[in-house]
Amino acid sequence: MSSFVCETHLNIRPYQYHVINRSFKYAHIIYLRLLSLEKRKLDEFDKIDKVIELRGKLKVVKDAKKKKAIQSVLSSFRKQCNLRRFDIINDVKEFYKPYKEYITSQMAQSIAKRVDASVSDYVENLDVEFNVNRIVRSIESESTTNGIKFDGSNVIFKDMLLPIKVRKDSYFHKAIANCELKYIRLVKRIGKTKPYIIAQFIFKGDAIAKSNIKVGNGDVGIDIGTSTIAYCSNDDVKIEEFSKELVKTDEKISLINKQLDKIRRTNNPENFNDNGTIKKKEERVPWKRTNHYKKLLQKLRYLKVKFTNQRKNLYEHQVNDLISKGNRFIIEPMDYAKLAKKEKETKKDENGRFLDKSRYGKSLLNHAPSTFIGILERKLGYFNIALEKVNSTTFKASQYDHVKDEYIKCDLDVRIKDIGGHKVQRDLYSAFLLMNAADDLKETDKQKCSERFEKFLSLHEIEIQRLQSQKNISCIGI
Repeated sequence: MSSFVCETHLNIRPYQYHVINRSFKYAHIIYLRLLSLEKRKLDEFDKIDKVIELRGKLKVVKDAKKKKAIQSVLSSFRKQCNLRRFDIINDVKEFYKPYKEYITSQMAQSIAKRVDASVSDYVENLDVEFNVNRIVRSIESESTTNGIKFDGSNVIFKDMLLPIKVRKDSYFHKAIANCELKYIRLVKRIGKTKPYIIAQFIFKGDAIAKSNIKVGNGDVGIDIGTSTIAYCSNDDVKIEEFSKELVKTDEKISLINKQLDKIRRTNNPENFNDNGTIKKKEERVPWKRTNHYKKLLQKLRYLKVKFTNQRKNLYEHQVNDLISKGNRFIIEPMDYAKLAKKEKETKKDENGRFLDKSRYGKSLLNHAPSTFIGILERKLGYFNIALEKVNSTTFKASQYDHVKDEYIKCDLDVRIKDIGGHKVQRDLYSAFLLMNAADDLKETDKQKCSERFEKFLSLHEIEIQRLQSQKNISCIGI
């Protein structure tokens, strides 16, 4: 069954923070001890004949029936090694008993389920490795009757009342009144000077649409790049940079990274080779971290988290505005993971100098277009509207010319195209073609393009005038 999450801040007193922090500490200890035990079992699991072979096949096989057959065989081997979820939940009992004053049985079970998920991933995927340095940043119960409870205005943890900080007319109260509460999770978040605790309320069912989101009428084509978004609807044509209003923190982060590197090299010379590179893991001794180093590391984490949260909030507002433009949304999917990777082939320029292998990694890190698409899909789900994705192999929005009815390849540097004697911005025209996608999403509907092209040109001219009156990033081409 589907579920959704509401987050609220808590009014926590110092002594309450101390108790909750201790619970997190003990949850981490239980997690590590249980993980260590299951890892030893997995070493025995790998020694069984055919296990490595079956895991290798599972990674390659695509047929659903064959995959299911392999998984059932691996499941029988897991049972043989006491690696099932039932066995892992039994194992956690002996670890949580010394800390049962701070960790309830249901909290311990939720920790066991995390370890079970890691074991399942390891069994079914050869590339997965256990991360023993993972810190437990959340604790939860499986219901609101044990461990973490709620009385309507306070979260109750270990008989302590933790008042929630929400407005009377907030979305949270709407969810509490209309949906069934499954359980509550306490989460530790990175703060400026020290971590802070928030509460996540997990509700059953689909999320309720907010009153400030209004759905428009008509088709909307969205062309999403690595740093820009262009959209075209019946009444509006626009292109803008992702997260333009955000204050960039690149310089601050770069400066802190340099400081951290300098301190690391000064205090740990034995972990570096003569040429300045870090020694292999087997040759290194434990890293020495000064208090100043830890403070800088905390500051770096806070800057990154702050930037991410601000960007997410901005995307929420941008998506609300975009949804008001229509009720059918069409995009062309992109593989952002591939775009972030460096080029494998080493190339040289005319003068024999090596060319940079980097591609769009930094741009994707700063603008996170996948996050925007995820928020758009989630909010459209409130209204039972699916985000439609064209077949990028056959559609080719960046190459098609609806006037000539042919596909013409052009370099990425070309930002202005000539369509029927009219100069149009490349991304805006791609959004226009996506808006006029055929019902099968394999190609553009030429008839729709012909009927709507004149209106697109008039809206396009208004947008170009707006762009010419301001400073834009180079990839827009205006």
